[in-house]
Amino acid sequence: MKAFKAAFSTTQTGQTFYQAEYERAAPALTDSGTLSSISADQNLRQGFAEIIGVLEELQQSGKTGLRFRLWRDGISLVGSALLLGTVAAAFFSSEHQEDVDFSIANNPFGNLAGEVGLIVLEGSKVLLTTSLSYPTLKRHHLTDEFVKRITVCVELLQACLDEHSAGEPAHSRLSSRPIRRRALQCMEKGRDISTVFTLINTTLTTVRLALLSIENLGSDAAPASWRGMLRLVQNVSDCTRAIFSTVGTFARNKLFGDDLTNCKMAIPAMRHGLSNANAASVLPRLKKMERLFSLCSTPLLIQIAKSAKLTRDYLNTPNESTQDVKDFLLRSGITYSAGDGGSFLHDKPPEDQWGQHFVDGAYVCAPLQLARVPYRATLGWQYQMSRLAELLSRR
Repeated sequence: MKAFKAAFSTTQTGQTFYQAEYERAAPALTDSGTLSSISADQNLRQGFAEIIGVLEELQQSGKTGLRFRLWRDGISLVGSALLLGTVAAAFFSSEHQEDVDFSIANNPFGNLAGEVGLIVLEGSKVLLTTSLSYPTLKRHHLTDEFVKRITVCVELLQACLDEHSAGEPAHSRLSSRPIRRRALQCMEKGRDISTVFTLINTTLTTVRLALLSIENLGSDAAPASWRGMLRLVQNVSDCTRAIFSTVGTFARNKLFGDDLTNCKMAIPAMRHGLSNANAASVLPRLKKMERLFSLCSTPLLIQIAKSAKLTRDYLNTPNESTQDVKDFLLRSGITYSAGDGGSFLHDKPPEDQWGQHFVDGAYVCAPLQLARVPYRATLGWQYQMSRLAELLSRR
């Protein structure tokens, strides 16, 4: 139990740029008592039961994040489709269909009230989708961090029992269906594609506003036609973004569920292996793993777990202190960077929430910080906008 406790408690320590998102999502777990109640001094059955409880809470957190994303993308898709349908109806009912004039998209109803109504619809859609973005981001970030850390910790703990589990059935190992998993991983890329369309939409909004200013300053009809065309392009882009976002987020949540289910299936076998293991042989190994979990970020643990040789080397060499673990990493060719305080090891210099890297005992500006600052400002805006949505979801 001490090893699992160390793994859970250092998940937050390993956070860097998304520290704020983790902290805002974590209370949903800790307030329920399950995560904070894991004790290192319980019997195996009770302790593993509480670990399974944490895994189930993480699954629920992922599902809640998915529901927020479905609402967001649904509103976006319906709103954009309605606007496109309205413009299409106005275009086909026009008496001058032979003359392609996209300016009709600016005011398909032909009156001021209709034009203002469409602008309000687009603005309301932006506000609603913005308020529904952050709840998914923070929950799925927390779930992702725990899933990766728990999965690699279970694999490393199973390595401690390898010499005692030769007769264990196949389900005692973390299992996966490779074809299904690869398919879900490909579908998950839809999130990256949707991000591209989000950037396109942001750019188009800026251009449309610029064209509106030009249109109001002059008498040329060209800016109005271009602005109407860009409105159509932007709403088609937004429909596409919503579809890819839904597919990608759905696949990501399914991957969370598969990984957590695999961990839950491995727990009974681990409990059985521990109860029948030679304590004099296994306990020192578990102590070494507890130290490793307390000191290393998840990417470092993954590098060790990927190599059976590295795992054996770590278990078969004395690692009684933080310096011993650092020496082992260096001997193994694994580079690391000590975070603020020097006691927790990362695979690369950690970032603060503004994108500054911790190097040589201080946070310094990094080249990527120019991109991180506006992104952090956007996350802050989304967080403030999401408060009402979070409040309503609890009712």
